[in-house]
Amino acid sequence: MRKLMREVSIGLLFLFVLATAVFADGSIYSTRAFGVSWYFPSGQAVGMGGVAMSSVDSQHLNWANPAALPASQTVQVSCVFLYQHLKINSKTQVFKTGYANFNGVMFSVPVHKRMGVAFGIQPLTNINLKIKRRDAIKNNIYTKSVKSSGGLNSFFLMIGYRPLKSLLVGIGTNFIMGKMEENWRVDFIDSHFRDNFDQFRTKAWGMNYTVGVIAEPLPGWHLGGIYGFSSNLHLKFETSYYSADIKTSKNATTTYPKKIGIGTSYHWKGRWQVGFDFVTQDWQNFQLGEEKPNETIREYRYAGGIEFTPSRQTHAFYLKQISYRAGFTYSQPYFLGYNGEKLHCYLFTFGFGLPFAHQTGVLDLSFEIGKMGDLEKNMFAENIFRMVVFITSNERWFVR
Repeated sequence: MRKLMREVSIGLLFLFVLATAVFADGSIYSTRAFGVSWYFPSGQAVGMGGVAMSSVDSQHLNWANPAALPASQTVQVSCVFLYQHLKINSKTQVFKTGYANFNGVMFSVPVHKRMGVAFGIQPLTNINLKIKRRDAIKNNIYTKSVKSSGGLNSFFLMIGYRPLKSLLVGIGTNFIMGKMEENWRVDFIDSHFRDNFDQFRTKAWGMNYTVGVIAEPLPGWHLGGIYGFSSNLHLKFETSYYSADIKTSKNATTTYPKKIGIGTSYHWKGRWQVGFDFVTQDWQNFQLGEEKPNETIREYRYAGGIEFTPSRQTHAFYLKQISYRAGFTYSQPYFLGYNGEKLHCYLFTFGFGLPFAHQTGVLDLSFEIGKMGDLEKNMFAENIFRMVVFITSNERWFVR
């Protein structure tokens, strides 16, 4: 079984690398502000709708709450892969986009029986859209294209500590960095006409802190939460008009908003888990220097999910060792639609936790199916399908 799971993992890796070379398109809304938010807090959480604030599990790394780190008794490495397929509907046409990529890595080490540390990198937002149109001016055919790419990423360092058996606390430092780029191109077939290319680039960097706590007031019942402090985000705007040989540069500072998350979960007989989360981040006071964009609002997310694992025994029949998950997410993105109306996103999730190597590792396969936007209110409606794969290995490098 261990050899089989290793071959499956390698096969999935090559599948995603191949898909990345083929697909490079994302949401029609990814050009709003800093792009569409990614939220994949753990391999277990994605299949449960995103429930992670109070999640404590020795086999899974919790990317959202640093307080969960002491639960791990081994050195862990977790890698994330993402495939997304969107069907985008407008009043005049329907088109499809696909996107696939490596989506983060996290490394965790237990430095003490009560303490764990972790570091890694993950995307916070994603911009990925290409639009191409063919037209003509007095029978002179040209192609006009717009390509947007980039987003914000976080390189993080987290420390978790268990001062009491029923209490865990943690703190994380997030180094935020990113580049957002938009290229406008006009290409004429006739060589007598001059092609045009303009580039708009924004670079961003900053740092903030997140604190977390998880408590167990009663056996099996967990309460958890995080608070992400607001911080300065430095921006550099670069504009290049290549046809006119004009380049400009401008610096600005904005506020990266605070983030609050709370949640509760209940574990029953070591086989059942049910949980609920609420996460919000206030972008409505977001400013670029002295300018205040009118497209950002408060972002919030409600999530609920359930997990069932028939057996935790390594000698049990393999299908009984698999964790079966389902959940639901409702969220309001931090940006408005193109006509100024609020967007709403509904996702149904399900997934499986596939253990391997005598349960020292797990391959979490999760799916999100849903919809964002309304055709009448927002001009565009997206049908969403995502497959998220977490591969987590556990190795006992040190004996505590």
